[in-house]
Amino acid sequence: MKNKIRFLFAAFGTISFLYFGNLTGQTITNTPKGNILKLYTQADGLPGSDVKDIIHTRSGFIWISTENGIVRFNGTEFEEIGSEYGIPYMDMICYDRANDILWFADPENLIKYDGTNFTKYDSLNGYRITGNIRQEIGTLY
Repeated sequence: MKNKIRFLFAAFGTISFLYFGNLTGQTITNTPKGNILKLYTQADGLPGSDVKDIIHTRSGFIWISTENGIVRFNGTEFEEIGSEYGIPYMDMICYDRANDILWFADPENLIKYDGTNFTKYDSLNGYRITGNIRQEIGTLY
């Protein structure tokens, strides 16, 4: 139970600083209980300051979608993954926790990532978004 609480606090801290950060570079803050929170900004490799989605996968990575792209955070640095599939520039991320699969989407492409391989779906194999991407993708998985 303590580990869950620590994770939730760490995740909340990450989310708070990603959402409310500014563009001045990394800042480290101590909380009243002695925990350390770090502010990550574009100077640290976060593609933008407007965070849309944050997903923590079983492998321990944190995937972050901003208005300027998607990155994977390994606890130390932000890294672009799947550039050849356009993932850094996709509109959203969904996570199928039961199967440990990430889905990346924009109106023209849907990309499935199983932790090792990428599979791309586009209009050639029937993928098409006609309305709200968040609503339509939510029904796919």
